[in-house]
Amino acid sequence: MPAARLMLIAARLKLMTARLKLMTARLKLMTARLKLMTALPAGLREQLTRTLGALARVYRRAARPHGPGRGR
Repeated sequence: MPAARLMLIAARLKLMTARLKLMTARLKLMTARLKLMTALPAGLREQLTRTLGALARVYRRAARPHGPGRGR
């Protein structure tokens, strides 16, 4: 098998491993959040959900490119 083909296979494997790690981290985060939410009383749970949602919106807005020529 040519070396270039082996390198391509290795790169794909690395990408798949990275994706799997990211998915695992997301799953762990969701599990932790679910455990936290179920442990809280209803009123506090709703307040925390609103706060986290607002915080997520702020971070998403900040992550977008700003200024002239944005999005490149």
